[in-house]
Amino acid sequence: MRTPRRPARVAITFIGGLLEELFFRVFFATTVAAAAWSALRRTVGERTSHVAVAQWTGTVAAVIFVGLWHVWMCTDPSSNDARVVMVNAGNLLYGWTYWRRGLEMSTLTHGALNATLYLGLPLLH
Repeated sequence: MRTPRRPARVAITFIGGLLEELFFRVFFATTVAAAAWSALRRTVGERTSHVAVAQWTGTVAAVIFVGLWHVWMCTDPSSNDARVVMVNAGNLLYGWTYWRRGLEMSTLTHGALNATLYLGLPLLH
């Protein structure tokens, strides 16, 4: 896979992480979690344990969506499996961080990983 030029790497690091967190966490995962919580509340009744189930449902739905979203980034079809596993592991972390520590911390976590991948690793070559 060809490494993006430095301005693109900086944009991916800071803007990409923020936009992904806003869309996949704030909009998508929260919407799925709200729908799951509402469905659980209607069928079983209101319980505090439903909050965690709804949050993880939203997180896993976002992980699947992000995994599919990132598959196209790979030009080498043989490396798609590894990329999807790495993206999904990172997104589980971002999702957990979002629900436990908030949007700011999940965005910082995403930015730190992106900085390592897009700014730090190319310097080693």
